Amino acid sequence: MFQKLDIYKKEPGQKGLVLIVNFMFRGDKRRKGSNTDVENLTKFFSKLQYQIECRYDMTKKELQDYFQEIESEYLTEKSEDYHSFICVIMSHGNEKGLITKDKIITVDEIKKRFTGFTDKPKLFLIQACRGNALQEMADGSDSPNSMQDEILERRSCVQSRNPESEEQLYTDSEDRPKLPKDADIIVAYATTSDSTLNTDTVIQSVDIDKDHIKVEDSKGQRLCDALILTMPVPQILALKGNIQQLINSKSDVKKNLEDVSYSSRFALGLFYKPGTQLNYSWSGKYITDNPCIRFVAIDNKKRGLDSSDIGPSIVVHTSVPFSLKNLETEKEDMRDIIMSHLKQVLPDLPEPVEVKSHKWRYSQVHKGYEGSPGCIVLNEKPLIILAGDGFTHSNLDGCISSALSVQQTVKELCKL
Repeated sequence: MFQKLDIYKKEPGQKGLVLIVNFMFRGDKRRKGSNTDVENLTKFFSKLQYQIECRYDMTKKELQDYFQEIESEYLTEKSEDYHSFICVIMSHGNEKGLITKDKIITVDEIKKRFTGFTDKPKLFLIQACRGNALQEMADGSDSPNSMQDEILERRSCVQSRNPESEEQLYTDSEDRPKLPKDADIIVAYATTSDSTLNTDTVIQSVDIDKDHIKVEDSKGQRLCDALILTMPVPQILALKGNIQQLINSKSDVKKNLEDVSYSSRFALGLFYKPGTQLNYSWSGKYITDNPCIRFVAIDNKKRGLDSSDIGPSIVVHTSVPFSLKNLETEKEDMRDIIMSHLKQVLPDLPEPVEVKSHKWRYSQVHKGYEGSPGCIVLNEKPLIILAGDGFTHSNLDGCISSALSVQQTVKELCKL
């Protein structure tokens, strides 16, 4: 089991701290609604039993000094008294950041003041325009059809100038209530800004190192707290490192892993110029009388993209016996052979402008893991889970079923 869970805890007696900073700019009429926002936020966070700190109209230095004071007094010296920190800033803004009484302050400059409040959530809510781009807007009235019927183009922010500096800023003033076209949309990124998302890497070894797992891939080494492996089972068995000792110590697991088998397959993608006519009534067809070709699909038609503006494309799959016989041949060397068989099946097929070839050594699960468990826990501390359609069955439903099994297993082990 985990000794340390990757969740935020609220200890008895702890409270949250919310900081609300509102820039009124000497009673700027375009900012009059922000006072109502402050009142509503205060009522809301009071119900949640948060400690509330409010400030108005400061220079950049005054704001930075105040942030430093909050961080030092509450989030460092008394950090054990708080379970979370929320900072709400309401102002004018532009592409660079938020407008204070005299200068711009960026979000990065705001965030870095609170890095000492570790292992606890820090939420920053910024109410300000970030540019002057044209944006589709929808009427925000109570009419049930307003979102569908009244979509129009307008400037979401009105360009003006900070009366106490030379910075261009944008206000969110508008007589009628409007909603941006991307309202009600939540976007979740896999990484933080400027961070790398590691894809298309080849895992070479897995080693358990005390409370962590050391993974070495084609791009280097990294430590992780938990590892979920979903690659084809033969590739799991081929991993180096002490994961092999772990597998060997579980004889039943090892046998069941070794019994998992896959079919293999070559594929071609054929691409044509827009306007090319493919005179076939079907969008997909299984082929039974050719030793090489098993399936052909007019891919754009299958996806409902049958248009003269879009060049048609064809996907070709080979049969399993043919693929197994030629498995060690390079995919590019197989392209002309597969094309010659395809012309036998479809003699009127036009010449494509491009052909791409692909080989799946592990295409579909032929025989899955005994009992189809969805996933198995290879190690609990640190956690290593083996999953994928090799532990269910070979189709999209099998992948989803395995993912749900992993979710349930993690919840149980982490007591979520």
